[in-house]
Amino acid sequence: MARSKEPTCAEKIAASSKLLATFRHRALEQALVERYQKPAGRRRWFPWWRKSEPPAAPSEHPQSIWLQFSGLPRQRFACSGDGSSLAVDQDAPLPVDMGELGRTVIFDGSSNEALARCLGRTVEQVDIVVDEYSVLVGACFEFSGGELLCLLRWGDELRVTSSRPESTERDPLELRPLLE
Repeated sequence: MARSKEPTCAEKIAASSKLLATFRHRALEQALVERYQKPAGRRRWFPWWRKSEPPAAPSEHPQSIWLQFSGLPRQRFACSGDGSSLAVDQDAPLPVDMGELGRTVIFDGSSNEALARCLGRTVEQVDIVVDEYSVLVGACFEFSGGELLCLLRWGDELRVTSSRPESTERDPLELRPLLE
């Protein structure tokens, strides 16, 4: 039996680019954010302190973001399983309880300033961000009114910003505009 061939970086970028291009001229209707939350601390058995620590606040940086554009299915932006690229798919937002390792929690994205400024606005331009090895590591959306939303893979988390990423000698990046 023949094994299915793993898509190349160029094939992944082509597929993601085709999908991302469909967001143009669509309004961003909803954003959901998934964040990791560490578990509550273990009980302290010192005589002067005999209670558990509360659960930690969820991580500042999301693991996944779901964007709902008008007339399109909800799209998930997440780090790939190996942490090397940005994955775009239609997986459903589901919180995950990992027991003593913590859990993931789903939030309304409007609490994120960069996301909130883009809600209700129409996408005018989409750029993909690739690294020096031509791996898709991010996407930048330019909305009506000049608002900018960039989603960038950073290890197993995403960075959500309202500015384009800068290329450095240590971390060379290239922005490639998607044309109609």
